[in-house]
Amino acid sequence: MARVTSIRTLCFEQPAVPIHAHRFAGRQQIVLTVLHNDAGQAGYSMARAHGGQPGRGIADAIRASLAPRVLGQDPLHRERIWQAMVELEPAGYVPVFAISAVDVAPWDLAGRQLGVSVAQLAGGRRDCMQAYASSAAMPRIDDYVAEALRCVGQGYRGDKLHPFNQPARDIALCRAVRQAVGPGVALMLDVAKTYDRMDALRVGHVLEELDFAWFRGATAPPRYRGLRRAAPRVARAGDRRRDSGWARAGCRQPPARQRAGHGAV
Repeated sequence: MARVTSIRTLCFEQPAVPIHAHRFAGRQQIVLTVLHNDAGQAGYSMARAHGGQPGRGIADAIRASLAPRVLGQDPLHRERIWQAMVELEPAGYVPVFAISAVDVAPWDLAGRQLGVSVAQLAGGRRDCMQAYASSAAMPRIDDYVAEALRCVGQGYRGDKLHPFNQPARDIALCRAVRQAVGPGVALMLDVAKTYDRMDALRVGHVLEELDFAWFRGATAPPRYRGLRRAAPRVARAGDRRRDSGWARAGCRQPPARQRAGHGAV
């Protein structure tokens, strides 16, 4: 039975993705976590530092608070490792982004131990997934419409909108994009937990009318209660339909070759 013997973190800096490019001086830091086992294998995971914060803060949290809960564990017991980490988050002892930076590494390491991919380890239901586009935050509805049409023209059959986070404008935006791309394109909305409950209900009903695939981050967790009434056929706030078969393409992400300024932490 292999055990986790070491955790290493690396911090990279790269241009911010377009949705965040106007914030944080246009840069963001990524933390790569590497777990090693006593069989000489390695598993990898990474997460971005949030809100323009330095990756070193995530790396410090991993080293000081999460490493003692991961070292010595069997990577095959991924749920046990996750539970040991996540119980530190509600009280604020560890940022959720630090947990994210570690979470996938036990899966990767377990897959290497067993000689299977992480997809197979997770059930291997599909051989491929449809890619959806993910919008930047833009100033005008016309900009969103033009970008959605451009992505459809490139072959994408789904588009997730990051809107104005103003319910009335967001409704107008969703109607305009649906009218432009037609019924054959899956649309999603992500408002980054900026709505209160009543706004989430109001927008959710419109999304149901427009046949949106899901409604992500509608409101902060304490306000989730009762949101299922917003749109029974639209995924509950913060959730993605487990059966959707979609994966984010990141068509507006900077390519990996643009990363720069990496260094060990």
